[in-house]
Amino acid sequence: MQDHIVMDNSTDIAKYGYKQELDRTMNVWQLTAFGLNYMVPIAPAIIFGILLQISGGTVALPYLLAGVAMLLTAFSYSVMVRNFPLAGSVYSYVGRGWNPYLGFVAGWVLTLDYILIPTVTASSSAYFAQQYFPDVPYWILLAIFSVGTGLLNLFGVELVSKMGLWLLVLGEFVVWVSILVWGNAVSKGMGTGTLLSTQPFHFDSMSSLAAATSLAIFSLMRLPH
Repeated sequence: MQDHIVMDNSTDIAKYGYKQELDRTMNVWQLTAFGLNYMVPIAPAIIFGILLQISGGTVALPYLLAGVAMLLTAFSYSVMVRNFPLAGSVYSYVGRGWNPYLGFVAGWVLTLDYILIPTVTASSSAYFAQQYFPDVPYWILLAIFSVGTGLLNLFGVELVSKMGLWLLVLGEFVVWVSILVWGNAVSKGMGTGTLLSTQPFHFDSMSSLAAATSLAIFSLMRLPH
């Protein structure tokens, strides 16, 4: 049955002039874990204060609106991958669905995105780690995160996919529990005594909300391509 499925997939993509060469070893759970880990659950922490200042008092609302936008983007990706089941993501979708020259440009933009994300992640991780280890120079922490991530990827996608499931379960659990405990403590300190409040959705103006939402979308653009 498995050989038959692989043969059918190869037949489907043969009409695009593409020969199946990549080893499809990741299952749906591993792919889901990879996608969620790729988004980095703590990514909002990097720009939390900036969003609060730009919006004039809310972080929850920009991320709520950004989540809707990214959900529509995810649906769009699901449609495109069914029509063009090829590697290359945006490069393939734009190149085959619109124009090959624009697809070339989109491919290079995607490459820059893949360079920018590890850079931002490593520099942010080094910055936060230095708060706990102030005596360690920043460049040493940056080198540890950069080299460590590179070495991890050298072991192949199978190891990363297996670790991804554990990182997702443990990481998401720690993050969500921390948010609930911290939010409850803050609400009690403010005298509300409850997590259900409209105060987190207060903002100055529509323009400030739009600016904050665009920045929130940027931090959520770690969706796997």
